Amino acid sequence: MVRSGNVRGLGTAAVAAAIALATCAAPRAARADGTGEANAPKAGGPASTKGQAVAVVVEGAHADQVAGWIEDRVRAPDTLKDGDVFRGVLGAKGALPLRRAADSAVRDVDLLVRTRAAAKEAGIDRTILVDVRKTPHATRIHVWHIDTQTGSALVDSDVSLPPSATAIEESRVVLALAPRPTALPASAPAPASAPASAPAPAPALVPAPVLDPRPDPDRVLSPSPPPPPGATLALEAALGMGTRHFSYVQRVTPTLRPYGLDAAPLVSVSGVVYPLAITRVPVLRDLGIEGDFGRAFGIASEDSSGAHVGTTWQTFDVGVTGRVPLVKTFVADLRAGYGGDDFQFTQALAGGSASLPSVAYRFVRVGADLRYTLARFTASAGFAYLDVLSSGYTAQLFPHGTVGGVEADVGLSYAIASHWSASLRGGYTRMFYSFNPVPGDAAVAGGALDEQVRVLAGVAYRM
Repeated sequence: MVRSGNVRGLGTAAVAAAIALATCAAPRAARADGTGEANAPKAGGPASTKGQAVAVVVEGAHADQVAGWIEDRVRAPDTLKDGDVFRGVLGAKGALPLRRAADSAVRDVDLLVRTRAAAKEAGIDRTILVDVRKTPHATRIHVWHIDTQTGSALVDSDVSLPPSATAIEESRVVLALAPRPTALPASAPAPASAPASAPAPAPALVPAPVLDPRPDPDRVLSPSPPPPPGATLALEAALGMGTRHFSYVQRVTPTLRPYGLDAAPLVSVSGVVYPLAITRVPVLRDLGIEGDFGRAFGIASEDSSGAHVGTTWQTFDVGVTGRVPLVKTFVADLRAGYGGDDFQFTQALAGGSASLPSVAYRFVRVGADLRYTLARFTASAGFAYLDVLSSGYTAQLFPHGTVGGVEADVGLSYAIASHWSASLRGGYTRMFYSFNPVPGDAAVAGGALDEQVRVLAGVAYRM
């Protein structure tokens, strides 16, 4: 049994050994539908083993040929389930495409959980999953042989062949890694007096080769795995603190007041959905729709004389995102959307809100995040440019001004269960003004900076 044997760049000798093991296995088997040559144990032969329901799903290059070779080895008393039907059940559980699990230790663990759930629903005891990927440099084959009763991977291995590998060569290597689910005992005693005309029993299956017994440090099997970065839906609720500091540059008009908010409690809800994630279309399955809303509560502002002014602060965003797997466990998220950031004051102070930096930003956000996953931890960092369309009252106060913005954020999350994670993240927003005053303006200043900082702790659900 191979557990997490991650073999890269399999040499010619190893390929030859794998093919030899495959070709010396039992001859073509009887299919569950009764076709092919029956190879069930004869009376007086090796002891029978209870049959199991088996399903085979293969994705990638030469999928039909590779699947056919594996299915032809399912022999009585085992029964073969319809692979296309089971593929649909796997897709409904979010277990496809297999390539994601082959690229990520976290997704690999999640695949075991989702496959077990799908198999229970479909009444399947063993599943053999294969992903075949051809690149200009190699043909990469990943094989999972999963005992769906326990959820454990009897085989979870990666093999690389030359890029010119044929379907026959790929199939032979897969057969060497994915043994027949119910193998006859290799050490079964011979019958005391077998009839002279009785055919010899089928040879015992050679065990799958242990291509690399050393554990892969990037692949972790845990009873309560974290959700995959390629989730279909993610929802998060968070609570934290926020600050705001607005300062003028080259202020000439004395009634223009800077503003400082040291800390205010914030609440935030956000979500993202990938509506085509269960499909096999390479680009569309990683396109998502996201949104978030945040609001501060319990804010009270006052000036140096103690005069109070009502204050509200809220933000929102809607947009689209696209996941781009870079390397194993490394994913980029490209984002574009429309958002708003409102920090408003009432007319309570002398002179009204004209002296206070009340804003209502509306902007187009374009940016990217990078996420790295190791075991149950995921670290992220992102940057975005804000194309500010309007800024509210400050635009009326400084009609010749321009404003732009940038954002940066970092985060760390920990998977506490198969679908749940806890996170801590921080964000920084910087709006920069150039007022370009002209003679006759009511308010005169060279520019301003509006800086906001947010720190939030949250809980997320992914599926």
